[in-house]
Amino acid sequence: MQLLSGDEELVRLAEETPEQVATVHTSADRGELAERRRVSRDAVDHFVARAKRHV
Repeated sequence: MQLLSGDEELVRLAEETPEQVATVHTSADRGELAERRRVSRDAVDHFVARAKRHV
């Protein structure tokens, strides 16, 4: 998927957020799973907050 926007930060977040989410299923244990879930949730929240300015 490609996001077209003049907002370079939003484009960067659009590229990085799916990468963060994709790491969740490779967690080695529950502690790592919890941390990766938190990081991916924060990444999604940040992307959505930034993107809603453009909708």
